[in-house]
Amino acid sequence: MRLSRIINEILILPDFLSANKKLKKKEKITYKKLPSEYKSLAKKHLLERIKEEHKRVEDIIEKTYKILTFSGVFFTIISLSWLDTVNFGIQIILLYYAVIMVFLGIYSLSTYQKYGYGTYFKFLSLKRKSQEIIANNLYQMEILCISKSNINSICFMCLRNIVIILTIYYLYSKLLALLNQHTITPLQNYISDFLC
Repeated sequence: MRLSRIINEILILPDFLSANKKLKKKEKITYKKLPSEYKSLAKKHLLERIKEEHKRVEDIIEKTYKILTFSGVFFTIISLSWLDTVNFGIQIILLYYAVIMVFLGIYSLSTYQKYGYGTYFKFLSLKRKSQEIIANNLYQMEILCISKSNINSICFMCLRNIVIILTIYYLYSKLLALLNQHTITPLQNYISDFLC
């Protein structure tokens, strides 16, 4: 695994903001600049793809909701047991991931613009030259799905990092309790001061 990938997996937010910025630029693409695949599809297939994207975005939002629900239960259990005994520095790191996960997760669950949907779109799609409108709506819907999928991935990564940190901290605290019965080296003292 490359160093940049490891950094992105740890920091999370900078990589997400960069990807989101690129998506914002793609949203402004007009029909003339759309990839040829969109222009070559028949009207029937474009409409089918839009329905698929509608289903896809609902599935992504449902997954994000499940992650947030699990996180709420997980944090409640942890906070009632031993979170208050965790080192302050570790708590700040956990809070960093928790805030990103909750804010982005709630944002993902908020009302969104649904492309290729509604009475006006139906009216336009029945016109003779509707290929451009349908293809553009499909493209915008795919961009929306990518955005929601990115948020879902970020929420999962935050939850994963929190679980990893708490697991390592828990195992180390148990190991340290055992080591207290023996001679402790300066290195062990240094690690203990940092974590405890």
